[in-house]
Amino acid sequence: MEQKINSRSCGLGFRATDSEYRAVFTYAGKNGSCELNDLSFLDNEDMKYISPIRKPSHRDDVIVGRYAAKKAVADLAGTDMSDISISKGVFSQPLAMNDPGGRFQVTVTHTGGTAAAVAYPDELIIGIDMEKELSADMKNSLTLSEEESRAVNELGLDTTIFWTVREALIKCLKLSLFFSPKLLELTEIRREGELVTGTFRYFGQYSFQAVSRDGISIGMVIPKRTDMLPALDKIAENIADMVSA
Repeated sequence: MEQKINSRSCGLGFRATDSEYRAVFTYAGKNGSCELNDLSFLDNEDMKYISPIRKPSHRDDVIVGRYAAKKAVADLAGTDMSDISISKGVFSQPLAMNDPGGRFQVTVTHTGGTAAAVAYPDELIIGIDMEKELSADMKNSLTLSEEESRAVNELGLDTTIFWTVREALIKCLKLSLFFSPKLLELTEIRREGELVTGTFRYFGQYSFQAVSRDGISIGMVIPKRTDMLPALDKIAENIADMVSA
């Protein structure tokens, strides 16, 4: 049966002070409005998680998310998706299981029938989040600091970016608890073209990259003293073409 999910992966390089690491970014999307009826890539662990979901749109998001996560880990490990299982930890964070050597982790996000995942070695910590543009009501309810508000006005930022970056940081911290927006405050916010970068006032060991394109914002959080290539804006250039393929 024809697979109804399009996906594209690209390699990421990370350079720390005295080490280099490789990761894989995978973006996946439903092929139009089709029904996801080929679930052969899902295993018993996946079905146990997905079966209780009653809302079709959320169910499809989770299925595409599992696909992206397995594809990213399989590409990084050099194996087949069928060899990879995705479980969850005590804070519901995704755990890559059964990969050769057991050295890889994965961060995953999904929204509106699309998903993104990054598989990375244990030595790194990465969080990713992706959201459709927030409604006007949600934007108005988003608490921003004076510096964040100034960045919105001076840099012309979509405030959805702040939501995605905060969520990505929470994933790095492996927490599912409510955090005061004050604790997740962004600082040193800069923009170059589409790419938005910066750090965190109270979690200075992390930095972020974010992009808004075609009504979707993507945020990634990585260790501050780590360089990532290609940058997130270069990865995002291929997303629209992949989804419409």
